[in-house]
Amino acid sequence: MTSPQDPEHKRVCVVSSEVGGWEWDTILGFSEAKDLTTASAVSNGFYGTANSMKRTTTVDRDLLIIPGASYRHFGRTTPTLERLLRARERFPALCVKAIDLRSCNECGCDPFFDYFIVDMVEMCPEIENIVLSGCRSMTDDSILALADKCKKLKSVDLSWCHRLTDAAIIVLVESCRLLERVDLEECFLLTDVSITVLAEKCAGLKSANLAYCRRLTDVSIRVLAGNCPLLNSVSLITCNKLTDAAIIVLVESCRLLKRVDLGYCDLLTDAAIVALAGKCPLLKTVKLEGCKLLTDASIRALAGSCPLLETVSVARCKRLTDASIVALAVGCPLLKNVDLENCKLLTDVSIGALAALDPFISINCAGIPEDEDEY
Repeated sequence: MTSPQDPEHKRVCVVSSEVGGWEWDTILGFSEAKDLTTASAVSNGFYGTANSMKRTTTVDRDLLIIPGASYRHFGRTTPTLERLLRARERFPALCVKAIDLRSCNECGCDPFFDYFIVDMVEMCPEIENIVLSGCRSMTDDSILALADKCKKLKSVDLSWCHRLTDAAIIVLVESCRLLERVDLEECFLLTDVSITVLAEKCAGLKSANLAYCRRLTDVSIRVLAGNCPLLNSVSLITCNKLTDAAIIVLVESCRLLKRVDLGYCDLLTDAAIVALAGKCPLLKTVKLEGCKLLTDASIRALAGSCPLLETVSVARCKRLTDASIVALAVGCPLLKNVDLENCKLLTDVSIGALAALDPFISINCAGIPEDEDEY
C-alpha cells in the first residue's frame, strides 16, 4: 500500500453531482480526517466513508465527492466550485482525476454553464475522465476550455450535448491525444470532418460511441479502421448512411472488437455481419436491432465464429427463422441476454433452444407469434 509520504503518492477526488451538499459538508467537517490518500470511484457507501474518516487520520481507498447539481442558481459562484476550493484548502495535494456532471442536464439553457465548466477545468487540469452527458446548454466554449487545460484526458462523455460542432471536437482531439474513450452519442451536428480528425489524432482509442450521429458516412469508419486498431467497442446506432464496405474495412483492422452496435443501419446486409463474425472472434455483445436486410446467414456466422457472445439483439430483424436462432444457441453457450422482439418468423422452437442454455437467461420474445396448439 502506498503511504502518504511516498513521493509517487497522489490524492484523487471524484467531483460528482449525485451526492447531497450536506454529505460533502459533513465529510469536510471531520477534524480527524487530516489526510486523504486515495479516492478512486463513485460509490453509494457514504456512511462507510464517513465512519472511516472519523476513525482514522488517513483514509485509504475511500471516496471524496463534490456535489454540484444546484450550481445554476448561483451564476458563477457555485456550490461545486466553493466545495472544490475548500477541498483544496483542506487537502493541498488533492488531485482531481474524474468529474461527473451528468445530472446537470436539468439546467436547460442556462447561460452560465460554459462559465462554470471554464472555472472547473481551470482548477482541475489533471482531469483524466469527465462526464458531461446531457448538458444540453453546453456549447463549444466548454470544450475549448477542456482542450486548453486538460491535456491528460483519457475518457470524455459528451453524449446528448446537441450544440457541439465539428470545430470544438477537432480542437479537443488535437490537444488531448491520450483519449481512449469518446462518447458522442446524439451529437447531431457532427460530421465526417471531426470524426476523421479524432481517428487520426487518437490512435489509442478503444471505445467510440457515435450512435445517432446520422451525418456520418463510410469516410469516418474507414479512417477509424485505418488509425485505431485497439478499438474494442463501437456503437453506430442509426448511422444509416453506412454501407457494408465500411464495416468490412473496420473489422479487417479492428480485430479486438468485443462490443458492436449496428442497430438501424438500414443499408447493411449479411456481407457485413459475416465479415464481423469472421474477423472478430472476441465479440461478447452484438446488437443488430432493426437491420431489416439481414437473414439467417448473419446469425449462423455469429454462431459459428463467436463462442464468447453473451448479448445478442436481433429485434425487428423480420427475416430470421428458428434455424438460425437454434444454431446461435448451440454455438454460443455463454448467452445471457437475447432480444428477439418482433421477429415474426420465430416460434417457441427458438425460445426453447435458448432457454435450455440457462434457466436465468433473459429473452425478449415480445411480438413473436404464440403457439396456437397450447390453447
